[in-house]
Amino acid sequence: MVADEIRALSEHTKASAEQIASTIDDLIGKVNTASDNMQLCVESANQQSEIIIETGEKFEVILEKVTDLNSRAVKIAENVDECVEANTKVMDAISNLSATSEEVAASSQSSIEISKDCEKDMETTKDILHEILKISKSGK
Repeated sequence: MVADEIRALSEHTKASAEQIASTIDDLIGKVNTASDNMQLCVESANQQSEIIIETGEKFEVILEKVTDLNSRAVKIAENVDECVEANTKVMDAISNLSATSEEVAASSQSSIEISKDCEKDMETTKDILHEILKISKSGK
């Protein structure tokens, strides 16, 4: 009877030990799976960090290009303003030239009229001188 109890206890102990070993093996498998999953998470986090750094660098390049584009746009606006100012000066000069041309034309017209008057006066003077010459020749 004691031997039967010892044998039953021994079988029970063996079954419990096998169950404990099986549980430990199961736990080791789960720990290994968890460890593998943690390693994958670490690798994924590292990849995400690299992607975030690359994205930050690309945003810096974009910011530099936008800043450069903005400064070029400002320069273009300044050049357009200078062109508008130069165009205004040219238009003013053309207006002044047009006014001066009108004054010259009016002055030329006046000079032509004065010249015509002078020509008439010269004709009259010539006629008078011819008369004087005739009188002086006939009086001799």
